[in-house]
Amino acid sequence: MASPGDLLKILLRRISPPFFTIRIRDGEAMLQNGKMTPAFLHDCGLIAKRSGIRSGWIWGIREGASIKLDFSGTIEDGDRQRFRNILGVHA
Repeated sequence: MASPGDLLKILLRRISPPFFTIRIRDGEAMLQNGKMTPAFLHDCGLIAKRSGIRSGWIWGIREGASIKLDFSGTIEDGDRQRFRNILGVHA
């Protein structure tokens, strides 16, 4: 179940759409909208499985020429850094 903070983030993302949205469900990473390389999506799935992430959201927010990642509250800080690291490899 999504927390109230996560629900607010999801609603805000509908108003101001991100560059991409990835949903994690049962350790699988699925592109919900936008564009991202299959390799990045595959690596997100590997991180989710290894870390035991059952559900969550990752949003790619464009900031100038770069993309910043935002996360739902179900994704721990250490895992957030792992996702940022692989974005640097695939972006």
